[in-house]
Amino acid sequence: MADKDTDDTLIVVASQEGVYGSYRKVGEKFALTDPKHFSKRWMVDVKKDAKRAAQYADQFKERGGVTRTDEEIEAELAVATGRSNAADAKKIARLEKENAELRKQVEDLQVELKNAVDLEGVSQEPSDDSDDDADTDTDGKVDDAPRARRTRRGSN
Repeated sequence: MADKDTDDTLIVVASQEGVYGSYRKVGEKFALTDPKHFSKRWMVDVKKDAKRAAQYADQFKERGGVTRTDEEIEAELAVATGRSNAADAKKIARLEKENAELRKQVEDLQVELKNAVDLEGVSQEPSDDSDDDADTDTDGKVDDAPRARRTRRGSN
């Protein structure tokens, strides 16, 4: 977006938790609808202090945050301020499609993970052909003496 309205767009990173349009976590990158809204108490200007902004953004990523591109942030800003046009609408539609695809990938991965965990639990169950006689005495009783000793010690 290279129109006059967005030349003064201020992209910031939260240096503390705060609310601007929505709840912002430390390290989250977002655009201000008006540069006058900048607060040095909890925001870092990405252009003026790139090093500090990058440090907060890295912390955000380390905690599992998903960083957005400048294009995504500007598209959100255009919608929020009512400055969206046909080009913005196309960007937004493309980004929404990508978002839906990513959500589907996450769902698929969650299913795979659940299946893997279920299979892991199944594989840990003793099989019917295992040698269960290794822990039995000659009279066929299970030797649980070590377990009994632990129990007695724990109950004193």
